[in-house]
Amino acid sequence: MLDSIADHRGLWSATFDILAQSGQDEATREQLAASLDEARRGLARLFEGIDESDTRGGRAIGSFYQALLTGLAAQVLIDPDHAPSGKDLAAALRRITG
Repeated sequence: MLDSIADHRGLWSATFDILAQSGQDEATREQLAASLDEARRGLARLFEGIDESDTRGGRAIGSFYQALLTGLAAQVLIDPDHAPSGKDLAAALRRITG
């Protein structure tokens, strides 16, 4: 994911631009909200193999991955030299979950 974010920096920058715009433009916010559930389920399927029919589990797991991905992308865009690695994130998750 880190390489993908770095390779598609322009796309990720545009994503954050549109997120910022959604706070000022109701139509943009509604369009983003309409596609967010699909994105969550897609991430759950991609990373965990969760079937599309498991909407509750897919939404919860996908939301977790969406939060990680968005936060990681922000860190890579702002300070790529100090963004966490996959190993860093795994160690932090192990510590948090005990």
